[in-house]
Amino acid sequence: DGRLALAVGDVAGKGLAAAQAVGGLRHALRAYGLEGSRSPGEVLTLVDHFAAALGIPDVMATMLLVVLDPRTGRVEWASAGHPPPLCLPADGPATLLEGRPGPPLGVDEEGVPALHHGLLREGDGLLLFTDGLVERRGEALDTGLRRLAAAAAAAGAVPLPVLLDALLPMAPRPLEDDVTTLVVRRVAREVREAANAASTITVPAASAAPLHSGAV
Repeated sequence: DGRLALAVGDVAGKGLAAAQAVGGLRHALRAYGLEGSRSPGEVLTLVDHFAAALGIPDVMATMLLVVLDPRTGRVEWASAGHPPPLCLPADGPATLLEGRPGPPLGVDEEGVPALHHGLLREGDGLLLFTDGLVERRGEALDTGLRRLAAAAAAAGAVPLPVLLDALLPMAPRPLEDDVTTLVVRRVAREVREAANAASTITVPAASAAPLHSGAV
């Protein structure tokens, strides 16, 4: 339906059990997320039930699921124990989207994570990340989140690769946890259409259709 689903997650622990949990949760998220009639919170609940039915024991995970409509800028998101997305306005300070996360996956609590809403204007971006980027031993998580927002605001509306280059050094060294980031920016419709037109590749007539790649 034209919407874009973005997700990041973090599984506690390491080794084979954690790797198996990651694989199972990823497949469940893809399966349930493709059914566009469900909200992000409902998808996360089904992923949690799937993990329990699959027999992934004693593994706790956090997950953030965001659904963005590039045409309208409307954002829907839900969190299972994961930090909220960071909004990167085209003009103005970076701020965390407001909303309380639900319980992490695998803690045997009933209920559906709350559904939260936001709006991205043209030029605004959204950053999803794991706590390995901001968490430091002996420091409150909120302190790291404020530091991330300040660093993003200082970087400004730069190209996304440049922004990530500015933010990734924030992670403590040596790395104490895995670091994952996912960033997207909403561009104007005419920019998307121009990017798609410019990247159309002409192929022989025997091929089924032209190939396209474009910006979101």
